[in-house]
Amino acid sequence: MRALFVTHPGAGHLDPMVPVAGAFAAAGHDVAFAGARRFAPCIERAGFAALASGLDWLEAEALISFPELGQLDLAELELRFLQTVLAGAAAKAMCNDLLDICGWWDPDVLICNDFEFSTAVVAERIGLPKVTVALGVYLSGPALSSVIGPAIAELRELAQLELDGQLSKMHGDLYFSWFPRSYHLPGSSLPPSFQGLRPPASEPADPPDWLEDLTGRPVVLASLGTVFNRSDEATEIFRAIIAGLIDEPLSLILTVGPGQDVASYGPMPSHVKIVQFCPHAALLPHCDLVITQGGSATTRQALRRGLPVLCIPLNGEDVLHAMRCHALGIGRVILRPGAFANYFRRGTCASLSAEGVRATVRQLLGEPRFRDAACRLAGEMAELPGPEHVVDAVRSLCAGGVRRR
Repeated sequence: MRALFVTHPGAGHLDPMVPVAGAFAAAGHDVAFAGARRFAPCIERAGFAALASGLDWLEAEALISFPELGQLDLAELELRFLQTVLAGAAAKAMCNDLLDICGWWDPDVLICNDFEFSTAVVAERIGLPKVTVALGVYLSGPALSSVIGPAIAELRELAQLELDGQLSKMHGDLYFSWFPRSYHLPGSSLPPSFQGLRPPASEPADPPDWLEDLTGRPVVLASLGTVFNRSDEATEIFRAIIAGLIDEPLSLILTVGPGQDVASYGPMPSHVKIVQFCPHAALLPHCDLVITQGGSATTRQALRRGLPVLCIPLNGEDVLHAMRCHALGIGRVILRPGAFANYFRRGTCASLSAEGVRATVRQLLGEPRFRDAACRLAGEMAELPGPEHVVDAVRSLCAGGVRRR
């Protein structure tokens, strides 16, 4: 069997699919990834063939590739990024190249995540099964149609497909999630093929030399991802975290991401460490709490280890994780002024400030119920089947004649 994975050029999109691709390769199947030319080295370092396709860009440099987005505030930026880049320009370019690749590489199945929108169109156009390995909280086609419906309609028209106004075909034939069923929004009509997967352990990473000096008291890790971390809002959040926790009896690590100037935060005491990047796999085993914007990768890694989280959402996807962590008692939420207040019951979330960060972190570290709830979810995640289950399901799908050519 030949499995073609399709990815946006960002670690947050690639990394969740690598364990599944590895399971296909271990079972003796041919595996390749379609992605941006500049992203090919990342795919190859993960151990897979990279087929250059689509726009030549990197998600971490999205504002360089799409400078017009840099004029928008964060709320509008996230929406426009989804509409005009992921469902628009990137999807159109990938759709054309993917049709060409399928002609000569001849895959039996197409596999992507839930924010790669060209794959479903190509799979339908040429009659291949399509599998989703989702990044985060499930959103149905109808829920997304008001946001990306026009862009997907244009994509389907270019592929000479009928209109799918409710985006009912977006998720494909099989849908897998790295989060268990209980983590998704209550009342969601999950696809009949939904299956939770056990998140694999991250590749081992040696802890940095400076980490030893921070252990011995509670360790808090703060990270806001690699896409929207350059925004003024992200800098404001980092400064509030530092101001709120610098005098607390804990160690604080901030991974501020590419584009952030570490020196701009000024000199720090020995129990506060600010770096642009350090693998979370090297840090999380030593942490007691994670502060995150609610990005899927960081949230998933924290919860797999049974760590409570403090979510300070920056965009619409983040707020979904914040809602679930809040509702399940896994963590707490702090909101920026005017952002996402309608998603939470009045009075249940602190406002972004040094005092709000300090009080919330004290609560999360001081009350065992948050760690207990996170450990219960980690246990539930550990009971799920591993990525090899995707291989078995796809084999059955293909054996059942889903391939429509």
